[in-house]
Amino acid sequence: MPDALTITFKMPTHRPREAVTPPQSPPTPTTTRIARQLALSWHLNRLLESGEIQSPAAAARMLSLSRPRLTQILNLRFLSPDLQAGLLAGELRLSERRLRRVALSVEWNRQLTALKAAAAPSSARSADSANEQPMSER
Repeated sequence: MPDALTITFKMPTHRPREAVTPPQSPPTPTTTRIARQLALSWHLNRLLESGEIQSPAAAARMLSLSRPRLTQILNLRFLSPDLQAGLLAGELRLSERRLRRVALSVEWNRQLTALKAAAAPSSARSADSANEQPMSER
């Protein structure tokens, strides 16, 4: 039987790590989804007008989107310039669904009015709708 072997060593003591702070960098601006979709809308419009893409259907196939979805994105171009600037600057935080309703109006003043009406509390909207006249009385 071999002799017992004794090994002695010193266990390193735990030293607290110094806090490492990452270098401060300026915050990167985040681009909202609706701003990216608006930019895509204008980009696709340029490609369609230049003939690089033959049709909206071809663009939908290229992007793996349905034709109605592509139409929704392309229709964002019809928002008023003020609304588009606000969306691209990140000043307006609106859902795409609300913006699609606003873009249905071709008059920019009506778009702004519709946007303000959509932003109003629901109780105020219901009171306004109760005061509206039927189409036959206008």
